[in-house]
Amino acid sequence: MAVPINLLLLCDSARESEKILSLLYETEFTFVIEQIKNEKDYLAKINSAVNLVLADYQHQNIDIFQALQILQENELDIPFIVINGSNNARDAVTCIKTGATEYIATNELQTLPSAVTLALDIIDLPKCDVYDVEKCNTYLTDLHQRLFSQATELKKQRQQRQTESSRREKVEAALKKSEKQLRMLITKNPDGIVVVDKQGVVRFINPAALKLFNRKEEEL
Repeated sequence: MAVPINLLLLCDSARESEKILSLLYETEFTFVIEQIKNEKDYLAKINSAVNLVLADYQHQNIDIFQALQILQENELDIPFIVINGSNNARDAVTCIKTGATEYIATNELQTLPSAVTLALDIIDLPKCDVYDVEKCNTYLTDLHQRLFSQATELKKQRQQRQTESSRREKVEAALKKSEKQLRMLITKNPDGIVVVDKQGVVRFINPAALKLFNRKEEEL
């Protein structure tokens, strides 16, 4: 029978908690889970008996970086996995530098089981053999490569968004210019022009038409 893993789940969303728990059931471990909804609970529960921390990046009541800082201040070497992170390489790197074991973006949540397995394997590194150390080094290398790939992809997406935004701004500017020119032509046209919708309501009338009907614009 597997030794139960003491897990702190920093998540204040029932929906997200359900997703996370269903993924944890895919692992080989048995978990004893404490759900943490605020910083007071976190301070009360975090201790050396905890084996793993899963922290929702979107938590409304706990600052993830503060939670990591508390671990360091108490000299607790506990794997800390950030989940539901933003698709921003800078946030990922900041979390890892602050002490997170792993950073999983919202669209990568399905990788949680393997991340948990690797994190719990690393717990035993001080008393492991060479094979485990090599596995840890491989994991860290893979993590670096994945973050680099994420950064490259995000840079590409940002450039695409900037290009699309620039193109959209040019199109909108051209449309505004065209509308302004068209309105000017219609306004100065010596012929009477009236625009009427399907219900017969007058939507636009130029000065020449007003003069022709001898009516004010609001009357028509």
